[in-house]
Amino acid sequence: MTSTTIPKVSDLGNVVKSTRARTVIYGAYVVGLVLVGATTAAFSQLGGSPEWLGVVESVMLYLGVPVGTLAAVNTKKPQLEVAQAYVNVTPRADLHLPTVTNSGRVELSKPAAETGNIEPDHTA
Repeated sequence: MTSTTIPKVSDLGNVVKSTRARTVIYGAYVVGLVLVGATTAAFSQLGGSPEWLGVVESVMLYLGVPVGTLAAVNTKKPQLEVAQAYVNVTPRADLHLPTVTNSGRVELSKPAAETGNIEPDHTA
C-alpha cells in the first residue's frame, strides 16, 4: 500500500516559486486572451468563426482556472492594523448604563449625575 500526501491549499504557493516565472505566466495568458479575443472579433465581422477558434477559446477559458488559482495563492493577504484608542468617556447625566459583574450578572449603574462625574475625562 502506498501513501499519498494530499496537498493543502497553503502548499499551492510553492508550485511556481519564482516571481519572474509567475509574471511571465500571467503576461502570456493575458496576451493570449487578447489575441484570441481580437481574432474572435475579426471573424465575427466576417460572418462566422472557424471551428478551431471555438476550441482555442475553450482552452483559454479552461486555463483561467489554474492561472487564477496561481495568482490567488501568491497574493499577499492584507494585514489589518487595528488602531487602539484609549478614550475615557463619561456618560450623559441622564443615562443608566448596564455593567457586567465578575459573576456575569448585568446591573444598572447609577446615573452619572448621582455620582457627580459628569465632566469629560481628558487625562487619557
